[in-house]
Amino acid sequence: MAPPSRHGMMNPRILQPLCLLGAALVLLCFISGHAHSEDAAGCHCFRNRSYDPGDKFAVDDYLRATAVNSLVSRYFGVSKRDIVMMRMNGVPLEELLTAFYIGKAGRMDHREILKLRSASLPWAEVVIRAGLDPESVEPGFGRILDRGDRHVVEHLEDATLAYFFSTEPAEIIELRMLGLDNVRDRVLALGLARKLGLSSRNLARALKEENRSWGEIAAGAGLVPEHMGSYIESLGQG
Repeated sequence: MAPPSRHGMMNPRILQPLCLLGAALVLLCFISGHAHSEDAAGCHCFRNRSYDPGDKFAVDDYLRATAVNSLVSRYFGVSKRDIVMMRMNGVPLEELLTAFYIGKAGRMDHREILKLRSASLPWAEVVIRAGLDPESVEPGFGRILDRGDRHVVEHLEDATLAYFFSTEPAEIIELRMLGLDNVRDRVLALGLARKLGLSSRNLARALKEENRSWGEIAAGAGLVPEHMGSYIESLGQG
């Protein structure tokens, strides 16, 4: 063993590796805990995972994330852990969903799609470089690509929800028009409407006009937040 320094401190040649090891262990613990907490929750750690009537909006972000992650995992056959890790690596949800959809329809690995997209190529160019016929993704998809990336993302989000919930695209589009611009909110509206036996239109209006929270609506449907993911999975098809 190396002797201590003359000031009673450990030799710097020993201290430096120990400091590096300690820092690595701290980082590993952080990543492990972060990933575990996000298996159901998406790209953020959520402190509030239960409904509190006194703070009715506190659990909404958790519900949004766990609902959409569960849908994406079930429909596209990707583990929630993989979804979380990709989100943690900076891939936005809309990019993931679009890549998963194109990859599934074109029978390609979504990682290849994301690799092409990471070069800042528009989605139309990604499809071309992937060697895919737009019609193999979806009939009329070439026209959607011609309208630009925003239309591609919106169209494939709506198509995914329509297929998953076995509904018409018009229902999804109406929810967007009612102010549910975020795909996470549309997933919750469609899922909870079916649980409550309501139309998703009326549920969206109650959310907006009556200032209701997703936690409040889920509680009224008898769903605790920790069961939201499995409930959403049970509704759809892969």
